[in-house]
Amino acid sequence: MKIVRRLVLPAVVLATLCALSTPDVKATPGTGTLFGTDAFNGNLITMDPTNFLKDPTTGGASVVGPMGVGPIPSLAVDPLTGIIYAGGGGGVPNIYTVNPATGAATLLGDTGLGFAAVEDLDFNAAGTLYASVNIAGAAGTGADHLAIINKGTGAATVIGPFGSCTGVTIPSTGGGSCTIEGMAGIAFDGAGRLWGSHRVIDVVAAGSPGLYRINVATGAATFVAPFLDASGGSLSGGVASLRFACNGTLYGGTVFAVAPATDGGDLITINPATGAFSTIGKAVQDASLGALAFQTACPTPRRIPAASGGVTILLALLFAASLAWMISRKRVV
Repeated sequence: MKIVRRLVLPAVVLATLCALSTPDVKATPGTGTLFGTDAFNGNLITMDPTNFLKDPTTGGASVVGPMGVGPIPSLAVDPLTGIIYAGGGGGVPNIYTVNPATGAATLLGDTGLGFAAVEDLDFNAAGTLYASVNIAGAAGTGADHLAIINKGTGAATVIGPFGSCTGVTIPSTGGGSCTIEGMAGIAFDGAGRLWGSHRVIDVVAAGSPGLYRINVATGAATFVAPFLDASGGSLSGGVASLRFACNGTLYGGTVFAVAPATDGGDLITINPATGAFSTIGKAVQDASLGALAFQTACPTPRRIPAASGGVTILLALLFAASLAWMISRKRVV
């Protein structure tokens, strides 16, 4: 019994230290229900990539409801609050919050980018909302800059271009050009790296279609690989949206097909190392799978927060003192 009593205090202190060191926070990839949009049709849709219906007539996605605000090419779920944000296209770059039960969008605010579009959105693990935005050239040329969105007002702060640009003004008036335009999708992986997808569109866009890595400090994009299937074939329209799952799988949504191809509106998986893609099935008919966002963030352990550092040191000292006391008592006995 004496030995048991002597071990109680060290055990309590050690257990407290362990409890403080393993609270849950959220990482930016996700799991569970996968939300999306059918781009210019303006509907919120849902799908389960692990149990995907491959019906060529109806597609594998279910329509939640119309957002009611025109084309929506971008979605993101805040890993800290679970709020769904959406970005507008077609020259109206507004930011909205979205009701996941009905699809209805509520205006949060104007990005202040002028004649522009918010091509995609994603959060980093800290809850900062990033956007790929089209501010150079005429409508439909595709995203050319990386920006940060204020979650309270919708205002955009432009970080920088994916390539190099000339004649671009903010707010945009539709002028200027960039060496990389058409960066339709962006997504953070579990390591905090930002990836991008460059699409092929009806308006010829500058830059090579395929997978990119994006510098979050400058916006500069580096080409990784083209999107090719196992037989070496490419997508007729490219990839409109990206999102990582908790297990590291990178999902993509394809752009509406360029005739005579029929590969538009598909949900695909992409190998980030090679750009190789595999088709899961058709999510929407006669439209782009314009955005992807998982509803539930990934729980991950984090290090002891800085605010608890003093408490942790105190408990560590108590642990050491209790061990010393136990040893001294043993010697006395």
